[in-house]
Amino acid sequence: MGVVGVIIPATSSYLNDSARLKLDAQRQEVELQQKADDLRLKQSEMERSRDATRVKFLQDHIDMIMSDEPDVELRLAALARLVLPADADALIAQVHTIRRELASQRSGAQDTNITSMAQHDSAEEERSVPPLVVTPRAVSASEYQQSTSGMAEGRAYAKKGDYESALRSFNIAVAQDPNDPLSWNFKAYSEFRTKQFSAALASISRAWKLNPSENRTRRWVVINATKILCAQGRSSEAATFFNQSASVVPEIVTDVYGDGEFHSTCQAIWQG
Repeated sequence: MGVVGVIIPATSSYLNDSARLKLDAQRQEVELQQKADDLRLKQSEMERSRDATRVKFLQDHIDMIMSDEPDVELRLAALARLVLPADADALIAQVHTIRRELASQRSGAQDTNITSMAQHDSAEEERSVPPLVVTPRAVSASEYQQSTSGMAEGRAYAKKGDYESALRSFNIAVAQDPNDPLSWNFKAYSEFRTKQFSAALASISRAWKLNPSENRTRRWVVINATKILCAQGRSSEAATFFNQSASVVPEIVTDVYGDGEFHSTCQAIWQG
């Protein structure tokens, strides 16, 4: 009995030590996870801050960026290396992208007059040839005509400022082709203009999730999404979304430069 009395306390002590070690290990694991989460949060905040700083630089120097003077890009590069040396390479690349897009737009405007006559000559021939449409499913001619007419009618109404009629047309367009981000973008903007902000956010979210590959459509979606968030009073989310998007597609900054509606709707975040 004396031997048993010695063994039992020893076993109990061993179990207590094992449980304590296990608890200590779990506690350390929780602490390490918390530190990792804190580090990721700080890194995320730093990234958002850097995005905002880069966009602010583009906003502050937008007049120089849009200038057609040949040495502007070199001056901006020197300025970026002086003001934001850590982000200079990214900024220089963004400035180059913006100016290349502007040059392309200016060149396109000049070429329009030259090519307009040739386009007019071939217009009659093109009208007689039905468009070749590649879709994930077969659609009837009437379905395609209704979808394209919905887009055309919607845009025509929008140009006249009749956004209620435009919305009805865009509803037809998205019903016929629910995988077209451009249709969802126009639908969202019409809802925004008719102050249906919750519906507008749902529509623009759908457009964004469809991941538009066409550059101009992607820029429109970003700008309209930012406007909708601003209209809902979600300025912080709007600023984060816009800055992150502009860091990837810097042309967005020049797009909104002359957009009075963007400035008035998002005056809490726009500093241009």
